[in-house]
Amino acid sequence: MDAQLIFARDTDVTTFSEPYTFFTSYMSIMEDTSSDLHDVGGLLQAGFNVQASYVDRQIVRALCHIVSMRAAKLVGAAVAGIVKKASEARDDQEPVVVSISGQLTEMNQPYVECTIKTAKRVARTLDLCEPVFNVLGEDGYTVGAALSSFSK
Repeated sequence: MDAQLIFARDTDVTTFSEPYTFFTSYMSIMEDTSSDLHDVGGLLQAGFNVQASYVDRQIVRALCHIVSMRAAKLVGAAVAGIVKKASEARDDQEPVVVSISGQLTEMNQPYVECTIKTAKRVARTLDLCEPVFNVLGEDGYTVGAALSSFSK
């Protein structure tokens, strides 16, 4: 952001360089599909005091999508690693059940889908039985997610 490749030249973008100013919850706002990316513009204005053009909003949304999908792929690979260890610890050849819960499952569905797809792909690469995924709703279902993993 220091090069000011996006936004107007006179825009103060130093806030973007400060640690812990771009919260994880903002990533779901970046999934805005409205024609004018109103939510993205609103977040940039309210959170960073940046008046963003439509092209700026498109760029920010695209960058956030890239970061989000990379994170989802890393999480998916980590889940596959855990599935591998869980499979090694079991005597049977039954698939390992993985439960996902929290607001993320509702607020950023592309992230969850990418995580699951990556975990399954990596599991196949490792010659593992493909894991079964339970995707539950909002926060507060963590105990339910854990119990449903064991119910298979």
